[in-house]
Amino acid sequence: MDGLEASVTAISADYLVAASLEGYATEEWVNGNNFALAADVAVNTSAIAGNLAAIGANALSINDNVTSIGTNATSIGTNQTGISSNGLAVAANTSSIGTNATDIGTNATDVGTNATDIATNTGDVTTLEDATITSGTTWTVGPSSSADYATLRDAMNAARTKEIRGNVWLNLQLESGTHTNSLTTSLNHPQGSRIRIEGDQANPSSVVYEYSGSGSALDLGYGNTLNHIYGMTVRYTGTATGVAGLYIHDGAYLVVGGLVLEDFTGYGITVRNSAGMRALDDSLTAQDNGSYGIDVRDQGFLYARGAQSLRNASGFIISGGSFARLDDAWAEDNTNYGIYASYGTQVMASDSKAIINAGTGYYSYGNSHIRAHTAEAIFNGAHGFYASDASIYARYSTSEDNGSWGYYAGANSLVDANYSLR
Repeated sequence: MDGLEASVTAISADYLVAASLEGYATEEWVNGNNFALAADVAVNTSAIAGNLAAIGANALSINDNVTSIGTNATSIGTNQTGISSNGLAVAANTSSIGTNATDIGTNATDVGTNATDIATNTGDVTTLEDATITSGTTWTVGPSSSADYATLRDAMNAARTKEIRGNVWLNLQLESGTHTNSLTTSLNHPQGSRIRIEGDQANPSSVVYEYSGSGSALDLGYGNTLNHIYGMTVRYTGTATGVAGLYIHDGAYLVVGGLVLEDFTGYGITVRNSAGMRALDDSLTAQDNGSYGIDVRDQGFLYARGAQSLRNASGFIISGGSFARLDDAWAEDNTNYGIYASYGTQVMASDSKAIINAGTGYYSYGNSHIRAHTAEAIFNGAHGFYASDASIYARYSTSEDNGSWGYYAGANSLVDANYSLR
């Protein structure tokens, strides 16, 4: 650009060029003076002038472009900085993507683990549902093919795998006929107060539970409660000695009705160690057992109005600080005592009967008391009423045709009676 301007300046200094530029050198003048070069210059003067104008314009454009180039260079620098920053961001994002990919892999593993846990928990929920009874349920028990369980023992074992929730019942319905078992059936269950064993209360002989083992046939203990057993005959068919039909012990409690226990070589029923039993009125019988028909001892409790104890070694034996309510009870044809209380025991036996027993009808011993208002002691082999270091209240009672005294009070004893026949 500077060279071009110098050339233009040199040309302008030439005379002919100057003359031409100033308008003095016309074509005739140039030709007449043989100024060929000048003529050419003159001819080109206009073109040169135009070119100079164009050059000036281009110079301005070049300056503008230089400015633009500078601006663009700045933008390029800025963009390079941005690109560098973006490169760092891309690198950071690439690292994050790698981290996220790892996290996704980990999370996928966690999802798989959680899915397994959910499946496991779902199985656990199903298991828990299977292990609970939340509505009234009846299981049929018996030898038929339609029964839910073949034996009462099987049914109770199954019941102990269940939790009975809420105010609902589990009924174990015994089929009519004969049920057999050679192993003790435990009646224990944490919610046993919601379990009912049902036979035929109106006809207990139609549901027979035959037992042939060496322990007690039915066992309830250790603070457990069973709501009730109704309508069945429990019979011993084995040969072992001292076998009891129903053993209730250690704080347990049971209600029975329409229940018969027979042919056991030990007790028909024994209630001991702070346990208790209640029988519905006139619905409990213990008969033909090798020891006591009904035995209550060691702070036991028995409520059995109208109960019968027939043809046992002794009828009702209540001892060791226990209590029994035996109003209207019947003790008949036992080989020793009819109703016996000993060692700090209380027996309420008004309107009861002790008949044809080989020993004494009513025997109170060792700081015990029998209340036998309007009771009957008839045809017993020894005394009708006998107290030894104890007391008997026997007002308006009958004692007749006994083998010894109708009423007998031994040392430190009291028999309160106002009517007697011997």
